[in-house]
Amino acid sequence: MLNAAENILNACINEINAQSRKHLDNEKAASINLSLQEIINKLEFTKSSLGKPHNKQEKPDGTLDNDGVSSNNTNNSEGNSKSKNGSNKQDDKHKIQK
Repeated sequence: MLNAAENILNACINEINAQSRKHLDNEKAASINLSLQEIINKLEFTKSSLGKPHNKQEKPDGTLDNDGVSSNNTNNSEGNSKSKNGSNKQDDKHKIQK
């Protein structure tokens, strides 16, 4: 459906270009074309964002991260982070200091 809308807008741009200097002055034609192109750009952005899952952010390596939360650590209710193996990082630090 978005492709059809984009095609229609491009057809409008072509028609405006054909009518410029005949029934439209160049300034009006350029203004209308600019507005139509802005709409086309928004459609293209919408199409590209539809392929990405919601609440996901793209990391620099191209993978998606859920809500920006690192997949390496999770926080428990006390705010202490746990590593993948389930050990508490504060406990690990305490063991090292002893």
